[in-house]
Amino acid sequence: MTQAGPAWTARTEAELRAALDNGLTESHYLDFKRELPRTDSANRNLAIDIASLAVDGGILIIGVDDATSPPSLTPIDLTNLAERVTQVALTRPDEGVPVRTFPIESASQPQLGYLLIHVPASPRAPHMVDGRYYGRADKTNRILSNAEVVRLHALQHAAQRDVLADARNALKALLGDTPDPPPMLLLLAEPTGAHHDPLVALTGSQSFQQTVRELIGAAVIAEHQQFSPSLRSPAQVIRRAGAVAATTEFHEGEPFPGSEHTAEVRLYESGEIVVASRRAVVFPNSVDEPQAFEPLIIGHTDLLARLAALVSERYGFGGSWRFGLIVTGLRGAISYTLATQPFSDRVPVFTDPVYERATIASLLELAQSPQVVVNRLVGSLLRSLGSHERWPWLGQPSSSGQE
Repeated sequence: MTQAGPAWTARTEAELRAALDNGLTESHYLDFKRELPRTDSANRNLAIDIASLAVDGGILIIGVDDATSPPSLTPIDLTNLAERVTQVALTRPDEGVPVRTFPIESASQPQLGYLLIHVPASPRAPHMVDGRYYGRADKTNRILSNAEVVRLHALQHAAQRDVLADARNALKALLGDTPDPPPMLLLLAEPTGAHHDPLVALTGSQSFQQTVRELIGAAVIAEHQQFSPSLRSPAQVIRRAGAVAATTEFHEGEPFPGSEHTAEVRLYESGEIVVASRRAVVFPNSVDEPQAFEPLIIGHTDLLARLAALVSERYGFGGSWRFGLIVTGLRGAISYTLATQPFSDRVPVFTDPVYERATIASLLELAQSPQVVVNRLVGSLLRSLGSHERWPWLGQPSSSGQE
């Protein structure tokens, strides 16, 4: 019997027919729709289907009638259907759910076919439609109880607390017993649902140096890396304990605190990715006038978000990622971006010594709109510094999903 989990797919009508004949049926992860009428009611029901599947991830197939045994194929008009589904998914649930659509053409009827909709497990589930939260039972959608909603939200908050605790431990391990450590940026990305030690294939490879450079090169957006220390052209790629690393320093020892121009990205066998860097806070005039160096903070965060998506795709895990960001040495700092502009005499002062933020993002979100993930991590800091309007590309997803 064919079973469909969240990652199951078919690419042809023959594959879909064979799966149905072999026992493919609706389940917690799979829903069928015979058709999708062009009505507001149909759009609402579609939004409920997507919100329900988003709790654990799943697939919706339009063009399959489950009233027969086995379910039968009912080819539908595919014209603009994928665009309509994507629009409904992003606008009708609260908040929107990014989905991926895969049209399958009918072999015998041109312009007709079937639409597979992959709904990733949403890191911000449950999602609401028209004031109600929805989830998935064994084979049907259902309204979630208040207790279930509270539990799911609590799990989200707990995951964010956990990744921040891991980020603090990673920063402490890097600095060791360094007296009076300098201001630092520490970013941590942790994959969820990945198989055990998913990056052994990378760390065990004799060509790891080339692979790491390729991954970083593909993740770098040049205009987002105009600062020092930048990782767009690492000085070397070396081995670390349980990891491989791209670093700006020409030595094999531990790099921190190091020089002012020290930055490193580590890819651990466990799947974790760590970015650490000096110069998160700079002192261009005197030690009494610290400035939060936003280009570096944003640029490294952007690199990590894009790198996580590339690592997922290359090494085959499609779950969500947890991100933690820590910036130290901020008490009394002002915005570097505003301080270097004319008429910037009165700028906000950051009053806390440390900035911390965590978020969770699906692989689809990282692949399509990494800047939105970056904004969730750095946005509060930028607003506190008064410089958020200087970074218009943050939080603005493009239609192509690329910058």
